[in-house]
Amino acid sequence: MRALIVGTCLWLSAAVSFAATPFDGQWTGQAGNENLTITLVTNEGKVTGRIALAGGDETPIESLLAGGPRI
Repeated sequence: MRALIVGTCLWLSAAVSFAATPFDGQWTGQAGNENLTITLVTNEGKVTGRIALAGGDETPIESLLAGGPRI
């Protein structure tokens, strides 16, 4: 499951790196049979947030940097 969450984060990072606008917000989706919620906040190029599974497990997102074509 952890690999699935990491893969989802990497996918979101790649998608966001091509976005022209900030990507702050909350997204919900499904990974297999798991419902998850991803919340992202940017502040001066630093990205933080969390990934939460419907069952209550939550993982913080820390130390991502957004700028130019990379996250």
